[in-house]
Amino acid sequence: MDTVTIPKNQYEILKQQATLYEKIFKRSEATDAGIEIYTPERIREFEQADELDLETRERIENLLRTLEAAP
Repeated sequence: MDTVTIPKNQYEILKQQATLYEKIFKRSEATDAGIEIYTPERIREFEQADELDLETRERIENLLRTLEAAP
């Protein structure tokens, strides 16, 4: 285990920030930071939207080749 040493004033600032975040999260309702569960169909929709068409893929590959060839 490594030990990290920081100045006390920096520690106090981090402690105050942590306290602030804790207060914010306690006040937020569970619906504000809910977990979404996706159906397999919805996941497929995300995957399809994330795919590149052939023309765009070729343009990007060409651009990358020119960048690799540049000094």
